[in-house]
Amino acid sequence: MTALALSCIPALIVSYRWIQELSIPTNIIPWAFGMSLFALVLASYKLSPEPHLEKKSLALNSIATAGSLLLLTSIVLAGVRGAYLAVIWVFCLLLFSFRQDISLKRLNSRRLWLSYAGIAVFLGILSISIPELHEIPKNRVTTALNEINSFKEDQRGTSVGLRLHFLERGVESFAQHPLLGVGIEKRNQLVDQWSREAKFPFDEMEHTHNEYLNSVIDYGILGGGATLSYLLGILLAALIVRRVNVVLSLTLAGICFTTFTTFFTNTNTLHNFTSVTLGLALIYSIILCTNHTLHSDTDQACRT
Repeated sequence: MTALALSCIPALIVSYRWIQELSIPTNIIPWAFGMSLFALVLASYKLSPEPHLEKKSLALNSIATAGSLLLLTSIVLAGVRGAYLAVIWVFCLLLFSFRQDISLKRLNSRRLWLSYAGIAVFLGILSISIPELHEIPKNRVTTALNEINSFKEDQRGTSVGLRLHFLERGVESFAQHPLLGVGIEKRNQLVDQWSREAKFPFDEMEHTHNEYLNSVIDYGILGGGATLSYLLGILLAALIVRRVNVVLSLTLAGICFTTFTTFFTNTNTLHNFTSVTLGLALIYSIILCTNHTLHSDTDQACRT
């Protein structure tokens, strides 16, 4: 868990280089997707029950919380809108863990209060010392809303406008070849043609910035089914384990939700980084969450 929490350090370095317009070692969009999964796993670790609030256990939970918050900070600074919903999910998990502490009457512990006070101070310092933490997401969301309005006026040469334009043209292409699609080479040609139609200022567009749309254009219904199959598998696993391990169930559901939503904004599986981080997140969640078996009272509190 500590090693995973330390991933916040290179994450902050990548974000800093990105906002300074310096080179980074990977594509920022799948990178943000991977970091959101790691933040999710760390936030879920905070839900693991520690009935006696031993000093070591509380320290590990605090490290996990700090690591997840720093990873979220990196994602917000990077300005990847597709990962912002994952940020909300992680915050909900952390709030849920606070509610769990109340339900289990853990707040009588001085150590726990000191832990929460430290986290609050930590958030305050982040908020004050990094003004971009407020400016970047505000500007990114505002820009997205403006681009949606521009699309309504048939101005499609923007980030959001191009994605919506691809969606329109992609649905038309899928309707013509629903079963097997048109193949990767033909899709590359179509996407290049569609980007020119939208008057997008960059060249060499080869994918639709939508995982599901890319799949059905390439391989039709079979491709779309293949893309959704492992997401449905993760969701099914979350439903199966919910009566045995609530924390693991919430973590798997969060991984499924994050993957499902981010796939709407980019074709992430074109990058090996995506499959690696998804696999690691699943492994980490199983290891970390099953190392802390939920007691019956914790399980009941979570269901309540």
